[in-house]
Amino acid sequence: AKQWVSLKQGLKANQGTETVLIELNKLGLTPALISRLMRRYHEDTLEQLRKNPYQIITDISGVGFKQADQLAVKLGFASDDDLRLQGAILATLQRHQAETGDTYADARECFDQTLALLNSTRSATITSEALAQALVALGDSQAIYVKENAIYLYHDFEIEAQIALG
Repeated sequence: AKQWVSLKQGLKANQGTETVLIELNKLGLTPALISRLMRRYHEDTLEQLRKNPYQIITDISGVGFKQADQLAVKLGFASDDDLRLQGAILATLQRHQAETGDTYADARECFDQTLALLNSTRSATITSEALAQALVALGDSQAIYVKENAIYLYHDFEIEAQIALG
């Protein structure tokens, strides 16, 4: 009887995984990306993507803003959605860090590059005010840290502060 219950639970779990895989495939994701998403989020993959498709920019190595934005379009996210604006800011900071090796970006430069990124991937125009609100929201959630004219990914700021303290 115990084996039967265990077998039933196993089949039910596999059925759930199959359903997730089918849905991810319908979204046009590559098998390699689906595999990385499933390793990261497990059976919560679809739920996580529906909640915030831009989270994969920071959670999944090699995923950039444009790929996350294409997914967000398929999931019905508007071009002015706060999560989209926040995702673009984080992607801009990550790209800047990868290209320069710096742990922070000049605030004006980051702002301009983020606006350009947002306006290049969809036809709607994003206002400076909306982007400024997204910056504040990221600061409030401790995803970024703004100090004078510099914007840091929060984790990098913490590391720099610890190093400075010795």
